[in-house]
Amino acid sequence: MNLGRDAALELTVKTVVDLPGQWVAGEHAKLVVEHRPHALLIFMDLTTDLDGEPDRACGAWLSEFCRVLEDKFRVKGHKRNQIKTIIIVMSKKDKVDAALVDDRKKELRKIVNAGLRDARGRMTRDVAIIPCTLVTNPEGTKSLDS
Repeated sequence: MNLGRDAALELTVKTVVDLPGQWVAGEHAKLVVEHRPHALLIFMDLTTDLDGEPDRACGAWLSEFCRVLEDKFRVKGHKRNQIKTIIIVMSKKDKVDAALVDDRKKELRKIVNAGLRDARGRMTRDVAIIPCTLVTNPEGTKSLDS
């Protein structure tokens, strides 16, 4: 992982497990323990609420994910944990104002700092929380916002 030209994030990935974001947070956490990845890339939608039901609110989803991940790694032990990097990508920053981006970053930071201890594995750096703009494709944004 590094910053490339024009400060663009570049990731070199060997194997990827891609899952829909609408899965229950706990199921995502169980798969992390099962697959033992070196890195986690978590996308949070800035246009959703922070609080509410975990299937519709990014803060509630992240809290549940952290809680289940912590529980599973406590049971399995530290040696099973290969995680070296966790990146939370706050998507759709172009759809919200700058104040919300700053506030959401602080709130997500509080959640991961309170919720992730054993699950940090071999991490030597803090969890990265970065905003990104909505990426469009030839079909436009229609399918992304539905």
